[in-house]
Amino acid sequence: MDTYIGDNTVKRAMIIDDCEIDRFLAQKIIILCDFAGHILTMNSAPEALKYLNNNLDEDKLPEIIFLDISMPNMDGFAFLTHYAQCHQRVKNHCKIVALTSSTHPRDLQALQSDPYVIRYLAKPLTPENLMTIYQQIN
Repeated sequence: MDTYIGDNTVKRAMIIDDCEIDRFLAQKIIILCDFAGHILTMNSAPEALKYLNNNLDEDKLPEIIFLDISMPNMDGFAFLTHYAQCHQRVKNHCKIVALTSSTHPRDLQALQSDPYVIRYLAKPLTPENLMTIYQQIN
């Protein structure tokens, strides 16, 4: 399978992950596949929420958010609860892809039923995962 997507499928992508290695790997995969023109990396959910709430211009908002579910202080589920309170412009513009290492049915069901999550994927992000997302959003 050809995993090079190319042509910057999205203008901006955001990676929210407390693990530096996971952020680095996701960023490298996005670059390798030429999936996004610009990549924003956030090491915490509160940092990402602050960015989203302070940058309502569509030129600064990510079209795709890759959200780690297991983070300290504010996990991905708490992020989604706060995200629901964001400005409507943010919610209309951004699509969330949850990245998880959990296989617990309760977690997967919660992600499937969240209106802002378009897909959940097992970590790590792979070129094949990006191809699936590309096919879903195009």
